[in-house]
Amino acid sequence: MVLSHTIDVLLADPYRSYDYTGFKVWQFVRGLTAPTFLLTTGMVFVHLLRSTTAPLRHNPRLVKGIRRSLLLLAIGYLLHFPASSISGIFTVPPESWRTFWAVDVLQLIGIGLLLLLFGAWMSEKSGGKDYAVFGAGSLVFFVCTPAIERVNWNALLPAPIAAYCYTGSGSLFPLFPWIGYLMYGGMLGTDIAPGNHATDQLNLYRKMIFVAILLLTFYYGGLQLKVMLDMDYFLSWNLELVIQRLGTALLLAALIIRVSIKVRSVPPLLLSIGRRSLLIYVTHLVILYGSPWNYGINRFCDKCLSVWPTLSAALSMGMIMIGLAAALGKMTDGNR
Repeated sequence: MVLSHTIDVLLADPYRSYDYTGFKVWQFVRGLTAPTFLLTTGMVFVHLLRSTTAPLRHNPRLVKGIRRSLLLLAIGYLLHFPASSISGIFTVPPESWRTFWAVDVLQLIGIGLLLLLFGAWMSEKSGGKDYAVFGAGSLVFFVCTPAIERVNWNALLPAPIAAYCYTGSGSLFPLFPWIGYLMYGGMLGTDIAPGNHATDQLNLYRKMIFVAILLLTFYYGGLQLKVMLDMDYFLSWNLELVIQRLGTALLLAALIIRVSIKVRSVPPLLLSIGRRSLLIYVTHLVILYGSPWNYGINRFCDKCLSVWPTLSAALSMGMIMIGLAAALGKMTDGNR
């Protein structure tokens, strides 16, 4: 994520061509970042939520989840605040408000956590059918995307609500189809028993590999059919992309689970990075893209570097974020 955003800011336009293999690989990997992150977020959140047999209303994860959701929403909107002061909001142009309401990944996850909690509540009311509720939820958000994208929600709904519906509002991460990855992850999270034994992880790994192969076989088979019949797409473009990304994200997450089965302990540095992922995300965005209160690197160097300087800068940014997490980890441990 950090590397991808840095490259996006700095890489000059002449190098952004599919004639370059490196650019094609970067675009492919970049497209997998959000689906993989959302999938694993949903998996971990539901697993932790169901790590106790207590009803949802007595589950300590309920309050924590709501607080986390509100924090993500607040930070997401704060990063796009349309003015540098409260009084300035009365003079900002309409386009700035459109940018403010546009939904980014933090708002998406914030709403997504609330939807996962709502799904858990529905599951309890229907007799503990987590798998069915989250599976149906993911299917709805995936399958309905093409129809949702064809509606002009800006003309039907207030801007803050329309922004959650489709990309036509300027949103990078509307609910459709992105919540589908979070819901699918929630469904997978129900597969992991509270004990988190290696056998449970192994069963989950096998299921994920099977579904990943099934989806990718369908996707690449569809591509061949599209070429043979000279079609623009064999489903809709949105659904093709969902199938390809979900299959690949499942494959990547499954491989991580397989490796984790053999791991006896997690290195402290990785724990520090994981615990401070939100801080890392916000910090690198502020550095690269700026905020209402500071200029970002893109203000001084927007798509201004060739390939190797860009890669060097991306690696440097990654190391800075790792160093930040490590330093804060030591400070926190030292204060205990």
